[in-house]
Amino acid sequence: MQDPSTKYKLIDSDLGAPRKFFVLLGLLVLALVLSHHTSPFIRQLPILTLTLLVGYYFLFLNSKQKRRRETLRSMIEELKSRDNLTGLSNRQLFLSSVYQRLKSAEHQNTPFALLLIDIDRFKELDTILGTENGDLLLQEFAQRLSHFQQNKAMVARLSGNEFAIIIDQLGTSATFEQRIQILHSYLKQPYRFNGRPIDITVSGGYIQFPHHGYRVSVLLQQAKLALLRAKQEGRNQICCFEQRQDVRAHMDHELSQEMGKSIALGEFKLHFQPQFSIMSGKQTGFEALMRWDHPVRGWISPGTFIQIAERNGLILPLSEFALREACTTAAQWTQPLRVAVNLSPIQFKKIDLVPMVESILKETGLPAHRLELEVTESLFIQSNQRTIETLKQLRTMGITIALDDFGTGYSSLSYLSSFPIDKIKIDRSFVRDLANSHGNMAIISAMIGIGRSLDIEVLAEGIEDKETLEMLRVAGCQEAQGYYLGRPRDLAAEPGFEMSQPALDDIAEKAKALKLIKNPSMCA
Repeated sequence: MQDPSTKYKLIDSDLGAPRKFFVLLGLLVLALVLSHHTSPFIRQLPILTLTLLVGYYFLFLNSKQKRRRETLRSMIEELKSRDNLTGLSNRQLFLSSVYQRLKSAEHQNTPFALLLIDIDRFKELDTILGTENGDLLLQEFAQRLSHFQQNKAMVARLSGNEFAIIIDQLGTSATFEQRIQILHSYLKQPYRFNGRPIDITVSGGYIQFPHHGYRVSVLLQQAKLALLRAKQEGRNQICCFEQRQDVRAHMDHELSQEMGKSIALGEFKLHFQPQFSIMSGKQTGFEALMRWDHPVRGWISPGTFIQIAERNGLILPLSEFALREACTTAAQWTQPLRVAVNLSPIQFKKIDLVPMVESILKETGLPAHRLELEVTESLFIQSNQRTIETLKQLRTMGITIALDDFGTGYSSLSYLSSFPIDKIKIDRSFVRDLANSHGNMAIISAMIGIGRSLDIEVLAEGIEDKETLEMLRVAGCQEAQGYYLGRPRDLAAEPGFEMSQPALDDIAEKAKALKLIKNPSMCA
């Protein structure tokens, strides 16, 4: 007799011969039991037929279990390829989708754009709103991206607050730019939490296939460079990748490699920009600004090398050099002017700052009250009790603590009452073109009023013309700094480490023209 398992395919062909035998034997036994202990109808059926019926029944149950396992397996795979918080594709699925998109686009010659986009200063927002609301913001942001691109596999959360999206059907250059601007405006519309609107800014960078390459890794790297440019050029914009950014990335890598050697060779210099009392016209001090005198590239500004130094860890020796050099230079001035030096948030995290500052002051002989240390709002966003205690100890020593770039963060006002701050420096972005910006003038007046009520000095940066200086004087600003009053200069290269007389005469004339000083004889 032919084997039923072969004829009717009741038993899985993957089973070995012994297992097939025992499965068939079990079915026969079960059929015999049923033929003796069930209804007359079943007892009248032939044993082979009954065996086949029982086998089919178990086959049905087995197929149901298989379907369930397959459904469960597909659900697990779906979960593995999705971001838990937003439900968007994760990095792995997105890159796979881009790869498939590249293959099809290559054959069909269909262009597309890959856009990386994120929320500016999200860490600050997350701290201010709280983690729960920060997650809600990311979820709402993800939903808006999904509305823009219906193909969910082409929208992803890559990490943190970095998202990616593939844009098809580019059309003309003008049409595509219009779509990008529509998306940008849509993503920036206010988000509501607990009944109140929250405004955000968004930055992005994109590449276009096939103009910018054919490999996923290259396209993604180029989109990242475009996003980085959007951040560096002021945020709140979406930039297209430009080939020169590849050159810039290579240059940054080279500078990172050369930086340590340059510190040892003394290629980093300090230039000093004067600061003045607006009301008296007298000079109050200098801000020490670092420059890199590269033997091949010439002078390199801090905007170029500071971020590189923070990434490669050389910001610590660089900052210590700046503080020591500034104190050494200031100790030799004939007049007791203050010197302001910038600190990096990394110094507060990585080293015990107070002993280092004490040691440098003792080594150089500069009195503590002539040193001003500038910090930025990012320090307070990431602050802990140790940071606050460090600032208090520095202040107890007689050192002035200044908050640089005031007004550019999300919650500057809360810092003024919570942290030990003696001075705020209004960022140049508010001062620039002040005569033509009624809004900026209103903001500056409010800042000055807050500083006055909290007994905090206010200095305005970026003064570039007489009219701006006069407006700040009328508003009650106490100190000023900018090219109109004096450009940064290498005082170490000048005899006596003082400003040259022509510079003093020029500033005195400007002050007298505004009737800001009673005595034109200013200190050096």
